[in-house]
Amino acid sequence: AYPYQHKKATKSKKYPHINPSFYKFRKLVNINDEDLFDFYPYKDYVKTYLYHLAYEKQILANNKGNIDVYFMQIALENIKTAAVKNDFLRQGMWYVLLNEYVSNEEKAKAKRLFFDHCSNEKSVAEIANLIKASERLPKGQKLPNVEVFDTQNVHFNLNTIVKGKNIVLYTWPTDLRQIDNLAKRVNYLEKKYPKYRFIGLNLKNSEYQWKKQIKLKKLNPKNQYRIDNRVAWLNVNFSRAILINKKGIVQNNMTHLLNRHFEKQLKNLKEDSLLKN
Repeated sequence: AYPYQHKKATKSKKYPHINPSFYKFRKLVNINDEDLFDFYPYKDYVKTYLYHLAYEKQILANNKGNIDVYFMQIALENIKTAAVKNDFLRQGMWYVLLNEYVSNEEKAKAKRLFFDHCSNEKSVAEIANLIKASERLPKGQKLPNVEVFDTQNVHFNLNTIVKGKNIVLYTWPTDLRQIDNLAKRVNYLEKKYPKYRFIGLNLKNSEYQWKKQIKLKKLNPKNQYRIDNRVAWLNVNFSRAILINKKGIVQNNMTHLLNRHFEKQLKNLKEDSLLKN
């Protein structure tokens, strides 16, 4: 990982020169040792190594194509253990879906790689559901009308709440540890980006647990709402974020507050999205 971290930290246009002998140790490493895949440092090394090969492939292609798609291809070529191969395919597909800068052509490649080769039925169902949820709320469309309730049990129409300000909608996870991480991220983003409004939507936690966590995590109750009815375009099993501009138009329909591209996506939020017919 060093060359890429160094390039990023120094904001250099070139990678640092590294003597090829530095990588000789790779010939002695078995990247398909099934007994070690449950050992996090080993699996992390293998993943980083595969991304290194993916970067090399991208460079040879004159920086064309998406790095996560190359990663999926490299994983298929090098990993023999089915469970690990499935895990890497899912990870690559996940990053592709959450990256709005990936072209439709690259997304189609990723989908073929994933659905043709992933043998984990749970992962296949999860990714298929994410794609469906994304398609049910396309970019460029006005946010649908959904009834929501605030912490005082007063009901509102969601599309009236989001008007007039750049909005980030995010759904609550159910796991307490994930809620803690999400709350820290929300509090950080609200302080850093006061011109944006971050609205939390609770669909799966009980009303009691939801209100309790709002108080414990010191979240702004004025930005927290719950939805009692099932909403198809929000039916995902992760804390999804949706970016909406001042006109109430969806500009990014599938991202995550902890996504590596999120702040860049946030800064690109504009009013010029076109309303679809």
